[in-house]
Amino acid sequence: MKEQFELPLTELLHFIKSACHEGLYDILNEVRDINRTERNSVSNFINHFITDVQRHLIEEENTFFSEIEAGNDDIDRACIDQLMNDHDVILDRLMEIRKLTHNYEENTDYVLKLKEMDRILTNHIKLENNILFPMVLKRYLHQ
Repeated sequence: MKEQFELPLTELLHFIKSACHEGLYDILNEVRDINRTERNSVSNFINHFITDVQRHLIEEENTFFSEIEAGNDDIDRACIDQLMNDHDVILDRLMEIRKLTHNYEENTDYVLKLKEMDRILTNHIKLENNILFPMVLKRYLHQ
């Protein structure tokens, strides 16, 4: 029988903010810096994408995470649904970036950074959708 390991919610939030979000901000800024030198059909799309992802991270930290950290028991299912919807939009846009770059076919610094950004964002979304959100739903909404 497989033993389940469950990290306390506050520790998981700290990990997501300090390791995951900081890493995401770093890679998004690196991609934006490289993107400034690119003049192609992807660069404008990437700029908007990065802005939207950063806005999502800030909103997540300032609303959802801060409510949990403050001990607020009034966590709203609609908030989680909105964050998951944002994640779906991000994943759809990553799919579009894959199409625009022919699945990261070129071996340039720019494309390699885009591929790294894709990997980090996809793993981050899986962590939140599959571990964090179910944990919050179970704890606060008994679902």
